[in-house]
Amino acid sequence: MFFSVLKLILWTDLLYMGFIFIGAKISESLTYSIPLSVIVLNLYSPSLYFRVISANRFMENNTKKKKIILIDLGTNTAIFSVVELLDNKLIIPYEKSITTRIGQNISTNNTISKSSLERNIQVMGQELKKIHDLFDIGNIYGMTTEAIRKADNGEECLKQINNKLNIDIEAISGEEEACYTWLALKHLVKDKTSTVGVCDIGGGSTELTIVKDDKIIFMNSFPTGVVRIEEEFHLTSNRTNLNNAISKLDKTFNIQPNIKAERPKHLFLSGGTATTAATMLIGAKKYNPIAVEGLKINENQLKILIDKLLNSSKEEIKDMLISDPGRYDVITSGILMILTIMQKLEPTETIVTTYGPRHGYLLKKLNLSHFEEIRYKLK
Repeated sequence: MFFSVLKLILWTDLLYMGFIFIGAKISESLTYSIPLSVIVLNLYSPSLYFRVISANRFMENNTKKKKIILIDLGTNTAIFSVVELLDNKLIIPYEKSITTRIGQNISTNNTISKSSLERNIQVMGQELKKIHDLFDIGNIYGMTTEAIRKADNGEECLKQINNKLNIDIEAISGEEEACYTWLALKHLVKDKTSTVGVCDIGGGSTELTIVKDDKIIFMNSFPTGVVRIEEEFHLTSNRTNLNNAISKLDKTFNIQPNIKAERPKHLFLSGGTATTAATMLIGAKKYNPIAVEGLKINENQLKILIDKLLNSSKEEIKDMLISDPGRYDVITSGILMILTIMQKLEPTETIVTTYGPRHGYLLKKLNLSHFEEIRYKLK
């Protein structure tokens, strides 16, 4: 009799677990299938063990939020971030920056070439597949900047990217890019009464925002970026056009009359050029956002770094940028741009940040005013 009852219990539990498994599969399209199965079958299952196990698994699966893919398709680089929002704090468990250079040679004819477009679609598709394999993804948000918004065929190229990858990347204006950068960095500013500068140096443009008393007093998007400067002056391992480049940048960033003599106490530098320079300054072989976030740099450090880059061969520069060798041919131009802006603004201190316009763009998509914190939690 005892063994008959035990056998009945075991068969009942096996049947119960079978229903749970089927319910889990169906739940991919029917949200309420598992709750119904859990409620009904727990009434009939005589095994407390399986009741507890199934309830725990159900709670784990259904309390885990789907993560978000955040894409920033820039002129030089495509950034893929996986993020999740917990109590108004943005957690970043994965991030990858890839040199895709969709704006290659755009300065010559103001069009995106077929080869550049195809390269970007291929690389982006591979990275998206990899992320989907690693994470449970819900929404995908994407923005793109100078190359797409200014190229004669930018709209058509963006349409092809979205159609082939089944995503919805949005082209944003230069003013929006500057505004989003400031929104992303607001949580870093503790003294709301101080004057703060925020600069995002990209491949095709540079966005600069000056904020005083938590209000924007100056904002501009300059159509000058590291790819444009390098394509015009060829500064990689080459001093020939250095003075001409300095003269061009000095005129481009002639911003003193526009900011009413307001000198920022803090200047925050965003973008791949700033984080790469920071990685080089700390002597790291591998880019680590946690290590470079908040790093303070000065003009003398950048002058030494520029001199070192100009005296190095292309292969030697690639060795310096072992974690991001694709940036080897624009890093000299980029650091020269940073130095020029620092000399123009004369901030008390200059701080490198890993946060940028993509994080501000996400605020807009989520209808939030700010993040309490942005934290990397890379595995």
